[in-house]
Amino acid sequence: MANSMLGYGNYVDASAVSHGGWLSSLPVTNLQNRTRGKVARSVDTDPGNTRFAIRPPGVHDPVRAISLANINFSLGAKVRITGGNKVGVGIQHYDSGWVSAWGAVYAPNQLQWEDSNWWGHKYSETERLAGTNWTFTHVLPQKVYAPGDWQVDVDDPANPDAYVQIGRALLVTAWQPVVNISYPTEHGWENKTVVQEARSGAEYIYPSPPFRTARVMLDWMSVNEAFGHAFEIQRRSGIDQEVLYVYDPADTLHASRRSFSGRLRKLSPIEHPMLSANKTVFEVKEQI
Repeated sequence: MANSMLGYGNYVDASAVSHGGWLSSLPVTNLQNRTRGKVARSVDTDPGNTRFAIRPPGVHDPVRAISLANINFSLGAKVRITGGNKVGVGIQHYDSGWVSAWGAVYAPNQLQWEDSNWWGHKYSETERLAGTNWTFTHVLPQKVYAPGDWQVDVDDPANPDAYVQIGRALLVTAWQPVVNISYPTEHGWENKTVVQEARSGAEYIYPSPPFRTARVMLDWMSVNEAFGHAFEIQRRSGIDQEVLYVYDPADTLHASRRSFSGRLRKLSPIEHPMLSANKTVFEVKEQI
C-alpha cells in the first residue's frame, strides 16, 4: 500500500482551457465550473474532438494528479495525459501513455463464469450506469513541473452516447505524509434522499444522489510536516475549495471507489499529544 494522498490547489480554474471539438452550448470551458452537472460535451467521438488542453498560469506548483469528474466514458475508453511546452510541439515532460479509464474492480473469486464481466472483472454496463457520478483519477509517479500545456486525450469511439462528457477537471499538486494514515479509517456513502410517511403508512420518496465520504487520521507527523503541509492545506483549502482524495495511489482494484474530488468537511486542529508526534484528521465530502 502506498501512502494516502491529498491533492489541492486546482490549477484549472485559473488556466486557459481549449482544443478539441465541443458543443457551443456545452463548451470545454465548463470544465472550469464546479457544478458537476454543467458538463462539457464533445460533438462526437472522433479522437480529435475528445481532447482538451489546460495551460496553467506562468507560476504554479508541480503537478501530481489529474481528476475528471462526472464522466460518461464507456468501459472500453482509454485516456492519455501529457505535459509539455505546447500541444504536440516541443519538450514533453510527462506522458502517461494510454491507460484504461476503467480498471478491474472485482477480485476473480467475486464473479461467476456466467457473469457478463467475468473476463475483465470491470463493472458491468448496468453497474456503470447506476447511481454514481463516476470519476477518473490519474496519479503521476512523482511531482512534475511542465511549463506550458497539459493535454488530456480520451479515446472512446464506441461510447453508446456518441459523445464524451466530463463535468469537472482538477489538475493539482498533492501531499503524501511520511508516515501513512492511522487506523481506523472510514469510507462510506451518504444520501440526502427525503422519505416522508403519510398517516396511512404510504411513503413519498424524494430521491437525491448519494455521495462518498472519507475520514482519515494522521497521528505521527513531525512538527515540520504538520505545519508545513497539513496546516497549510487547511489554510489554502478551507471548507470551500476543492481537494482530491486518494486513499492508496498504488491500488488499482478499488481506486474508483476510494478516490474522489470533494472538499474538507471541517478544519481539524493540529494536536500535539507527545513530544515527537503531531496529529490531525481530514474529513472529505465528495462534490457531485
